[in-house]
Amino acid sequence: LKEDDPRWDNSLNVCSCLLTLSGILPLQPEGRLRSVADCLSIILLLMDSVLMPYTVAWEVPVEGFFLVFTWISGIFWTQDLIANFLTSYQGPDERVTDLRKIARKYALSWFLPDLLVVGTDWASIALYYLPKGSRSGTANNYTVLVRGIRFLKIARFVRILSIMRSGRLTQVQHQLER
Repeated sequence: LKEDDPRWDNSLNVCSCLLTLSGILPLQPEGRLRSVADCLSIILLLMDSVLMPYTVAWEVPVEGFFLVFTWISGIFWTQDLIANFLTSYQGPDERVTDLRKIARKYALSWFLPDLLVVGTDWASIALYYLPKGSRSGTANNYTVLVRGIRFLKIARFVRILSIMRSGRLTQVQHQLER
């Protein structure tokens, strides 16, 4: 099936309906799964707030523990980006559970900042696996690029504001108290 085929839209609706009927989608923002993800995001943000200034200030290479952390971070934030397309939200009158409306709202709000942050993780990983010889000719440019990518990770802290603004931090606290 191709996207311009009318059956494509119907097949998406069927998949969406099956997942919705099975209770899997949409994800509930106050549900256990999102609460666990929010707790993990806070832990990763705290670790990043310590590790990032250290690695930028002393130009620590992304290898060993830092490489593993970057992989974990990249995988986690990528799944979080996808989960945000599938998490319902509270509209002005009622909870919005239509996956198309959810995706549209996320695409028009936090998607680009989230994509930028996730992209920095994957760019750091890609630079690590770049052949060493291709780095040496332009070592100064490479260092500037790595520092720039690490500096862009500061955008991740915007996520803290997002979590706090949406009240999800309070929801996570209430989930943990139960």
